[in-house]
Amino acid sequence: MPTPRHASHAAIDPVETVTPPSIGHLQTAGVRAGPTGSCCFTYSTSIPIRGRRIGQVYSRSLRLRGRPCYSWLVQLEEFVYPTYGAPLVDAYGGRFESTFVVLHPFVRVPVSLSWSATRQYPSDAQLAEFGSRCTWSDISAQVGITSCARMNQALLTSIGSLADPMADPAGHDQLQRFLESNPVWMPVEGRFEPLLQRSFLQILAASGADEFAFVPESPQSHPVVRLTVEGLLDGTIPFPTCGTILPPDASFLFTVDWDSFFTLFYGPRAFIRDAVQRLKLEGFFATANTDHDWWNYSMGCATVTVSPEDWQTA
Repeated sequence: MPTPRHASHAAIDPVETVTPPSIGHLQTAGVRAGPTGSCCFTYSTSIPIRGRRIGQVYSRSLRLRGRPCYSWLVQLEEFVYPTYGAPLVDAYGGRFESTFVVLHPFVRVPVSLSWSATRQYPSDAQLAEFGSRCTWSDISAQVGITSCARMNQALLTSIGSLADPMADPAGHDQLQRFLESNPVWMPVEGRFEPLLQRSFLQILAASGADEFAFVPESPQSHPVVRLTVEGLLDGTIPFPTCGTILPPDASFLFTVDWDSFFTLFYGPRAFIRDAVQRLKLEGFFATANTDHDWWNYSMGCATVTVSPEDWQTA
């Protein structure tokens, strides 16, 4: 599928995988290749913007005076995406009461930015200015895909992420026909979805946090950094692409994995429920046996059987 994370945008179908840059290009551009050929920018160290530096790098031993106290600073690297195959609610030592799976919305755009008009995925700036969220349940009703599990399977098939026994070619074809004939784009895999970023920032701001930690996907290679909510709200700091973000008290967090079309929202159940309802985030609460592959019917996970009308959109 076309993705704004690539240096160039090929004229391709809206659910086709983009050919990745060469390995040499990846090394010089500071991006990493995913297992299906997708790639995303690594986001790690201090970044000079408008003559100043933002995104202070954390030290394992340094306490920053006059700043929120990260008393668990040495453990920040542990807040990476949960291990595959284990229940999501057991991640991070079970410190969080609940886990909500936030489904990344499809994007409705003006006809002038549709696939039929441009054959090119809109830029993040275009998404912010002209795009609007479309829920999976809305798209499902129009495409004929009957559950959020099958929708996720079709999306993963569209980017070549699933081997043949697990892929859903029929769902892929249904989705492709819809996207080719409507001014709607599928979400991009493996990143904090641009149309959800402001909602995540509002949740951070409402919690009273004026800054947060960003834990990259590979903290062994790239340092954890501190970012300010104000800087991201006014656009002077770019929003992290993928990884984990959490406030100083680690009372909740958001984390996204590559090739995923959802973000995990950990925290107190009442806090999550209020935020989800207020900001109209679509998704569902993980149960005791829900894991990363919740969409896979063969695993017997109850959450994948919910019908579109039961998906929590408000």
